[in-house]
Amino acid sequence: MVALMAAVAPAQVWAQAEGNAPIFRRFSTPPSRTETRLLMFEVPVALRPQTDPQAEVTQNQGIGFRIAALPFNRVFGTVGMDFARVRWTPSDPGVSSTEVRTLDANQEVNFWVGHHVIVGFGIGLGILDSLVQKTNGRFEHNLVPYIPVRLGVDLSLWDKVFVGLRAVATPFFATGVEAGHSRLLLEVGWAY
Repeated sequence: MVALMAAVAPAQVWAQAEGNAPIFRRFSTPPSRTETRLLMFEVPVALRPQTDPQAEVTQNQGIGFRIAALPFNRVFGTVGMDFARVRWTPSDPGVSSTEVRTLDANQEVNFWVGHHVIVGFGIGLGILDSLVQKTNGRFEHNLVPYIPVRLGVDLSLWDKVFVGLRAVATPFFATGVEAGHSRLLLEVGWAY
């Protein structure tokens, strides 16, 4: 036992003397900055129905936000909420219009990929309400849970201001073929 402790003690002293910290400690060390939070607001800029890319988009509204703790760590997480109301006229002659409302909570993992670039991806859980109006006057209404998939890039400007783009996909296998869509979101935020 004494021999084991004698062998471990020099290794610990060497690690402390050389500054060799475990690799995961580098990701969790607190930043030397005073800004410990990041708040981002999202607004939609583009919409694409997944099964009918040529559909005419008639409404693309929504708002979202994300908040992060310790955003200047190399790896950090964000949580957020997102609401959207979208409508399009499909090229299918049997469908008059499709209207979709979504509300979801999401989480993302973000990585600094340089001094000013952040790449993030994540998933969420939400409720999707779709209303498909047929040309024969019938309606199809669905209220289902869904899992949005998110992928984005953010840029750090002036050390406190952030702008970015997020792609959010609503998988149509869970929501019905008519309601599946992808959105592009513009983000603006700041660290405080």
